[in-house]
Amino acid sequence: MNQQQIPLTKKKKKPPPGSYVYSNALNTDYIFRKEDPTTLKKLTFKKERKIRTKDNIWSSGKSNMKPRNMRVFNFIAEYEENIKVKIFIEYNHKDIKISKENEKLIAEKKALYFSKMFGQMPYFLKIYTKKIYVYRNDGKSRPWWVPWKRSGQAWVLASEFHLAESRCGNYVANMTGRYDECAETMIHELAHVVNYKTKLIKPSKWLKARNLDKYYCSNYAKKNSIEDFAESVMCWIGVRYKSHKMNQSNVKKINQFIPNRLKFFDELNLKIHPIK
Repeated sequence: MNQQQIPLTKKKKKPPPGSYVYSNALNTDYIFRKEDPTTLKKLTFKKERKIRTKDNIWSSGKSNMKPRNMRVFNFIAEYEENIKVKIFIEYNHKDIKISKENEKLIAEKKALYFSKMFGQMPYFLKIYTKKIYVYRNDGKSRPWWVPWKRSGQAWVLASEFHLAESRCGNYVANMTGRYDECAETMIHELAHVVNYKTKLIKPSKWLKARNLDKYYCSNYAKKNSIEDFAESVMCWIGVRYKSHKMNQSNVKKINQFIPNRLKFFDELNLKIHPIK
């Protein structure tokens, strides 16, 4: 066979720079379940109380952090490895005409739902969060995207995780929304706490890894380096510890698109218990 008869192999086209796998990280892979292991040991009701915090309300076309007075049931969640978190469940005293006893029972269901979920988070995400606030369904508009937060009515303030229960599809106390989507939101927001409030992450190394990769795990990660960090944490957990539950095409793309980010997290030697 002469040289002219040798068949030419076609080169595979590389994705254009800025390509991504998901709209939001892992949103098409149902990889978190209620039955997953949790480190929750004990949930204790403390008291009913009034508190004042900051709510993230959408008004006049922008996000506004506004003071919010809340009537809550306060719980303490205790976990393995001496982790304790305060959980504040706002209750629906104005919206639903039920007894105080039933209000407390509903709050206990919600507190158990979120405390178990928090116990499923990897250790390195749990240890920096001290308080969880769960806002009742009140009809107020909260932003689906703001520059420093993840879309979907959840945000962080210092070492606090704030969540509007409608983010998890709550109907009174049945928590009928997608569990995996709610867990992904929690992972994303707790990753912000780690990024903001610890010395675990060296910005220069993170930016170097980010610049070496020409692609993204999600479209949302393209917003800025902060959101890219939180989205990449989720994709790293997915491909390293949950890949058997993922679409294998997505696993392949993540490994192809963000290898330097994955290596960055690998080299941190993060403790991910109870995820195996």
